Amino acid sequence: MVAFQTVERELIAHGAPAHLVARARSAQRDEVRHHAAMSRLAVRFGAQVPAIEVERLQIRTMLELGIENAVEGCVRETYGAAVAAFQAEWAQDRPIRRAMRVIARDEAEHASLGWAIDAWVRPRLQPGERALVEDARQEARERLLSQARLPVSLELMSTLGLPDATASAQLIAALAPLWS
Repeated sequence: MVAFQTVERELIAHGAPAHLVARARSAQRDEVRHHAAMSRLAVRFGAQVPAIEVERLQIRTMLELGIENAVEGCVRETYGAAVAAFQAEWAQDRPIRRAMRVIARDEAEHASLGWAIDAWVRPRLQPGERALVEDARQEARERLLSQARLPVSLELMSTLGLPDATASAQLIAALAPLWS
């Protein structure tokens, strides 16, 4: 939620088209719903959900926005949408599957927004800056590959439907053409 508030403010500050600003605003509403759904599920499983406290960030430069978006929007949101769709199919817990179906659709839209922001930002950068954005995207992909190799407990795989290392690698391989 807060991330998309920041993105909205930065898009406005940098003169982005209204449709991108509107999509960032819509993503904020999605994230509020996701937080509520995940909080309910967490409480159901006995967790205590702490309040969210985040300080408001300063407006970043176009380059900083481009780098952050390449990492979070193009790589992490895209992978997150794939994982959410995986969970929607594989979670043994029915309420989790149901919540993840909705979240997967929203996350796919957030990834699409990330790619749309990327398409808007990149032509506004100098060639060297575009290379920095691309380097950040590739580094994020490599970090994701490394994290995907970490073991996942059987309980998390079955209850939440999280992919194991093999399934994660397959998801990343399927998404790789987007990041190339």
